[in-house]
Amino acid sequence: MSLGKLSHDKRAAGSIIGAVFLVLILLSGFTFYTLIVNVANDYTVRLQDMQELDSRKYKENIEFVSVSFNQDMLNLTVRNMGPYLARLIWLGIFDETANTQDYYEIDFQVNPFETVTNIGNENIPSFEGEKRTIQLVTELGNTFGYSYPPGEEESEYDFVDTEGGPPTIGSHSFFEAQRSGPDGVCDTLLEGNMQWVSPTDYEDPGDEWLTETNAFDEDIGTAATNDIPGRDSWSSYLVLSHSAVNCSGIRYFVGREDTFIDQVEIDAYNSTWVNVYSGAGIWDEWANVSFTETSVTMIRFRFFNTHPALPQRRTAYVYEADLLEASPHYELDLEVQWKEADFDEANEWLCIYIGAADSEDLRVDAWNGTAWVNVFADLETGWNSADVSFCLVSPNFRIRFRDSVKTGDVVQSSWGIDATLLHVWTAGG
Repeated sequence: MSLGKLSHDKRAAGSIIGAVFLVLILLSGFTFYTLIVNVANDYTVRLQDMQELDSRKYKENIEFVSVSFNQDMLNLTVRNMGPYLARLIWLGIFDETANTQDYYEIDFQVNPFETVTNIGNENIPSFEGEKRTIQLVTELGNTFGYSYPPGEEESEYDFVDTEGGPPTIGSHSFFEAQRSGPDGVCDTLLEGNMQWVSPTDYEDPGDEWLTETNAFDEDIGTAATNDIPGRDSWSSYLVLSHSAVNCSGIRYFVGREDTFIDQVEIDAYNSTWVNVYSGAGIWDEWANVSFTETSVTMIRFRFFNTHPALPQRRTAYVYEADLLEASPHYELDLEVQWKEADFDEANEWLCIYIGAADSEDLRVDAWNGTAWVNVFADLETGWNSADVSFCLVSPNFRIRFRDSVKTGDVVQSSWGIDATLLHVWTAGG
């Protein structure tokens, strides 16, 4: 009996030892798994940190504003054009004539969009009036250079001048905000709840009009024309048509040879012709006519010549006409322009700072003299810069802001523009 009990106790002890080993194995596996997970998480965090650092380094942008001397002390003024704080740690002075390169330790912090003066090092010997290359090195390892004296590379920042262009879709909240900064004050571009629709066809019942399609080619530089006889004569109608549009207004751009043409009539068709405007007209600029919302398929124009002599024909022009679609539809098309842009520099960049961006893309096009060319497919928060030398060809330079959704947009979007400028310069000029 005692031997059987001993055998039973040994088996019990063996089971306990086996369970302990099993627990130890499970604990070891769990510890190893936890270690692997922690290592993976640490790697992911470090990778994200490295990617963030690379992004910050890529977006870092220090620009020299001026280089001067104060009692033989070098005084740099710089502007941080990037979205992050920048720390300047080295100042390099290169003398190509003497073939010397000297670096001086500095420690200056420049906040985003801040301008800082008195950057220098008291140990730098004066080189006022002499040719040098100046270099700033940041804590992230970026370098930014400048040719001294200032005449070696003159940089100009030219803020946008005015709103401009044809009738706009959408609105500015405070255009002046684009003409300075960035300073946190934004011009909010708000989509308009409207859509101007161009006619798609025409009728010329009196066979008197010429180049009729010019009246709806979306170009105010071309026109449909009619030479109207004198002695109190009306022209025949120019009829412009479109598939049925739920319409609440018309805009038109018309002209005349002289003031003998002094009357305009505009009718809209919805099963019958209804006069929507009759009067002295508004000439050589856009004008709007509003009326009660209705379905419209055609509009028509005619003009009156008051010249007392029958042979004295006078020409009327219809440059453009559009229908205002009344159904909810949000759109943006706003132009701004420079009137005296410096257009003959080697480097010509358009720079736009966005304070607040919407989920809908905001594109920017530039006028190259003959057509619109896309510059930005989507403006992002912060600075957006692009070379526009291919389209900056005259002192009058125009750009336009346009939304990306052109049909069925039922959400009204907005974007905050803090600063819009041209940055132009010629190195060594």
